[in-house]
Amino acid sequence: MAEQGPDGEPAIGVANFLAFAGRARRVGDGNFRDLLPHAAKLCGHFGAELEALALRFGVSQEAVLRRLLTLGLTTQAFYDSKRADFQKIYAQLDEKKEASEGGPKYHYVVLSQLGRTFTQLVFQGYHDRYFTLRDVAGLLNMKVTTVPVMEKAAFGMAV
Repeated sequence: MAEQGPDGEPAIGVANFLAFAGRARRVGDGNFRDLLPHAAKLCGHFGAELEALALRFGVSQEAVLRRLLTLGLTTQAFYDSKRADFQKIYAQLDEKKEASEGGPKYHYVVLSQLGRTFTQLVFQGYHDRYFTLRDVAGLLNMKVTTVPVMEKAAFGMAV
């Protein structure tokens, strides 16, 4: 038995919707009037479909809905009602967001760019007295004062 939508009509799956949107795109002249009655049926089933389409294309649900509005496949009233819901969700996400300190610490950035193995080899050369502290700082592109912190990070010690 086919899935039922909230109003008791058959739910329209993502595959069917993509086929529908593909037909609309193939029209080419921008005249979607013959498809609008079908699009109206889709509007009531957009909860899971919007989410699936957004995940498929790597965009937000609002971006998918906005594109459908641009293509004439949904109504302005439906878009406005969903946009209000999206704004509430965005506000909740902003409240939950924690304050950040501005990104990773510099020695972690250098370690990820140069690689742990290279960095460990540089420190091994320093401990074997092949390099001076200034050489190590130059090879790692950092100040001499930050080299000890970088060494701890390179060998996985607590920083």
